[in-house]
Amino acid sequence: MSIAFYVLALIVHPRNIAHNHPMPLLKKASLEAKESYHQYIQAVGCVGATVSKVNNAPSTQLLLDGKKPGEFAPALHSNQIKRKLVREAKMEAYLAGLDVASAFQLFWDDLKKPIDERYIQRLVTMPDGGVIILTCLAVLMKLLDDMGVTAFETDTTFKRVEGKINEWEVRLYNEFRSLKMDLTGEPVVLKRFVEGGNLLAMNSDMEGAQVLGATCSFMKTNNPDYSGISSDTLAEEVAPEITKLCTTHAKRAVLNFRSLSEEELNEFSVSVRGLGVKKIQDWWDHKAMSTWLLPCLVKSQSPMSTEDWDNTPATTNTGEAQHHWTNTCTGIKLSLVEAIESARKVDEGVVCEIKLSRNSGILVNDHNESYHHRAWNSTRQSTTMHKSHESREHADEQAQLQAEIDAEKAAGSLVSEIQG
Repeated sequence: MSIAFYVLALIVHPRNIAHNHPMPLLKKASLEAKESYHQYIQAVGCVGATVSKVNNAPSTQLLLDGKKPGEFAPALHSNQIKRKLVREAKMEAYLAGLDVASAFQLFWDDLKKPIDERYIQRLVTMPDGGVIILTCLAVLMKLLDDMGVTAFETDTTFKRVEGKINEWEVRLYNEFRSLKMDLTGEPVVLKRFVEGGNLLAMNSDMEGAQVLGATCSFMKTNNPDYSGISSDTLAEEVAPEITKLCTTHAKRAVLNFRSLSEEELNEFSVSVRGLGVKKIQDWWDHKAMSTWLLPCLVKSQSPMSTEDWDNTPATTNTGEAQHHWTNTCTGIKLSLVEAIESARKVDEGVVCEIKLSRNSGILVNDHNESYHHRAWNSTRQSTTMHKSHESREHADEQAQLQAEIDAEKAAGSLVSEIQG
């Protein structure tokens, strides 16, 4: 039988005598390096943090006196190590993770706050297992009741949240209307359905499910005695009463027809069919066969009054610009929790700006009053009409010149025949 002996030695160097320690691998982050990079992450904020954002943040440059993290500690030159440290910081901040489970926890935390401070207002589970999360601040929702607000935009964004989760500013309209009532004590009132309503229209892109879904929901507020619209009227018939489609989305060949008469549209339909090109025919059939689409897009086909049509936006450009601005502020391809938290920060900043403007009388943008927008719209319409007149005059001049050329050619041919 063999017996193995293990000997452990503890070496204690006498004080004040030089000695060596084995050097750790340069690629291994020391405790000091980890703690330092953790400080950089905290300075930036772990929500939406990435290695690139942390490395390039002004706070990091200040803490490192302008150096790169790898110059402070060689191990911090490795993106893999830094990604791990960023991930650990996020897990430390959100113990439940960054997915739906943690979103539930955020929701429960928000429920403990006063209603004016909550951001996650509702968390709805669907029969198919899906989850709809409604986020907003009560102060911003209350703006829908302002008599100066005549329309609202609905649109979708797919960039902020990573993965299969799609984010809708207004998705489940029944929940939206119910939430509006809970937060403000006032319903969403459309002038066409309810007497005294301040909202003239909903601006949307050309997504049929969105338009018809909203119509079905808002029809529940309809007062038939006031509107003259029966409660059992089809959504396809009612949608043009409250909806304007974005001409920017539609101008992929429809924009020029927004002011045409029904006869001119019929003439165009005939000309499209005469082309015999299936793709073009299918494109136009989609517009023509969706009975609600053209009335929501073309003024002459809309059941809205001329005044209401002219007093509401023709595009969703404001919302489209908002996408870019929001994504710039929050980042894109975020986890669900980071998307919610970053949007919360942006919306709270907007509320702060609104309160400052109301208290001081100073706007962030001095040229953002309603009369500025009316002046710009008037200028654009005048410019469009001027260009249209110029184009028509140019076409008339061309036609006249062509007629003169043809007449001269005919006269020349006649002279040649006589001389011959």
